[in-house]
This record gives sequence, structure tokens and C-alpha cells, in this order.
Amino acid sequence: MASAGEKPMTKERLKQYRVIKIEIQEREKKLGCSGTAPGEHDRAWCKNRERMEILKRECQEIEGFVDRIEESRARQIFEMKFYEGKTQHEIGKKLYIDQSVVSRVIDSYLKDA
Repeated sequence: MASAGEKPMTKERLKQYRVIKIEIQEREKKLGCSGTAPGEHDRAWCKNRERMEILKRECQEIEGFVDRIEESRARQIFEMKFYEGKTQHEIGKKLYIDQSVVSRVIDSYLKDA
């Protein structure tokens, strides 16, 4: 379930996780990991920093959703699918279950989100 202030979790949001992580890394490179602004009036730096904070919050919400999955197998399915980018077939092979089970587990958790 979504916590107060969070949007409901969807497959679309979960699928964005890996892309968002890459974007955060790229923005951190642009900002230079010092964390200090080159100048208070540098709008581009400030905009970049604001966007990065939004992206980090989205990742935290996704991670929180996955962390709240109590069943170990289901949590592993979500981690492999959305954090590692594995296919349902690859996940099924690794966990010794049919791909259709992987699909049903994902769908069942997102219906309750």
C-alpha cells in the first residue's frame, strides 16, 4: 500500500527505477560530488539539484514499497525484475518456478498497492 503522500505503486513506476538510478548518477557527475553550489545564482545548477532530489525521492518510494513486501520469494521477484532488470523467465529459472508464477506474484502485489 502507498504511504501517506505517496502515489500508488504501478508497474510503470517500478520499471522506471533503473532508468532513474542512471539519471541520478549522471546528474551527480554534472553537479560534481562536492555538494556545494558553484554560485547561489546559478539557475542550471539549482534546477539540476532539485530534479535530482525528486528522482531520489522516487527511488526511495520504490525501494520502500519493495522493502515492505514481507514474503521473501515475492520480494526477491521484485528485486530481480525491477532492480536488476531480469526477465520473468530468468527469475523463474533462478527461483525454480514457472514464469507465469512470477507474473502472478507481481500482479497480485500491485493490485493491493
